[in-house]
Amino acid sequence: MTPDPSNSAWSWMTSGSSTQILTMSLIFSPSRFQHPSLSKLEHLPHKHDIPKYNAKVEYTNSPNISPALHLANKKCVQEVLSTLLYYAQAIDSTMLPAIGSIATQPANPTRKTMEAVTQLLNYCASCPNATVRYQKSDMMILHA
Repeated sequence: MTPDPSNSAWSWMTSGSSTQILTMSLIFSPSRFQHPSLSKLEHLPHKHDIPKYNAKVEYTNSPNISPALHLANKKCVQEVLSTLLYYAQAIDSTMLPAIGSIATQPANPTRKTMEAVTQLLNYCASCPNATVRYQKSDMMILHA
């Protein structure tokens, strides 16, 4: 399933005599992926590891040894990542680190990968109205 750019909307707003603002919003619906409604808002697109300052020994994260996903779930992970990559590049760049970390394991996704995808979808459902605003300025770029 490929992203549908027809879901995007560009709009011009004029506030004042010469101020023009270009706003782009993208209609994103987590229900497209059969994602349930949230009972609690998700404010982070990916898991945050709390740093341990002044530790004698710094440990790395343990390797991902959770069970592999079935083929249907693997396809679901790929669809979610491709759609959200389009959305993140166009509108909400805060999701790019999470998408990048999940995308490093698309060949063999595991249950831990699915948990990360679920957290990312929860974040999208919690913040559905992301927009990008471009505002005209009087800045002049000079070429040397």
